[in-house]
Amino acid sequence: MSQVRLIAMDVDGTLYDRPGTISEVNLSALHAAQEKGVVVAIATGRTPANMLMSTRELGLFCPVVGSNGTHVVDENNRLLFEHVMDHRAAAEAQYRLSQLDTEYNVVTRDTLCMSRADNSYKLNTEECARLASYGQQCLFGPEHAKACAQERVNKMFAYNCADIEEVRRALSDIPGIYLSRSGNDNVEIMPVGADKALGVRALASHYGISMNDVMTMGDEMNDYEMICAAGWGVAMGNAVPALKQASRYVTENCRDHGVSCAIWRYVL
Repeated sequence: MSQVRLIAMDVDGTLYDRPGTISEVNLSALHAAQEKGVVVAIATGRTPANMLMSTRELGLFCPVVGSNGTHVVDENNRLLFEHVMDHRAAAEAQYRLSQLDTEYNVVTRDTLCMSRADNSYKLNTEECARLASYGQQCLFGPEHAKACAQERVNKMFAYNCADIEEVRRALSDIPGIYLSRSGNDNVEIMPVGADKALGVRALASHYGISMNDVMTMGDEMNDYEMICAAGWGVAMGNAVPALKQASRYVTENCRDHGVSCAIWRYVL
């Protein structure tokens, strides 16, 4: 009989009940699952360094399926899996983004490069130093973005767009990439074949766990593939309708500790 041996969950709109915060209710359920021997993991569009820094400070030590499944590390930040963009596709996507009225990031295994120094992320010197301690260098400006696009790119991320549909149209015909989103106001530019399901599969394989014994939880369309791939796909109560339709179960809203509810209902 199938039982949950690995839980992989999205962050914003799923694990976090408000920005940057895991509720004590959710944290208690996650710790209880870990004590039972269940592998608990984050599956996010953010980089592993960003999430390791945040979750450890909140009292959660776990592996991270980062950059939408293209960069997977264990709880000690050791690389388990990586999937990168075709270098020609990355260079072309960066060039087209540079011609549009949008901010964008270029993400590699060890670098987060933001296209503008006065970007919306507002990372200060202390935060950049903390990320560096987890192996992620922060760079700013169009020349750095161009240079990073020549490296092994895990993903790109356009945000604060003047016209989101213009960004999607400008990128849509580049071979070797596909477009996703983690909200209505951004575009995630991914290597073909990459999504959170790819990273979750790699993590499950590392631990010798069947996908039938994996629970995934999310709320947005960049969670769709991992919800469909898992034996226990759970959509949040606040999830977009398409994700709810694709899921095996629907839990409570993130503000009502839906992660905890699902764990106590189906895992513990």
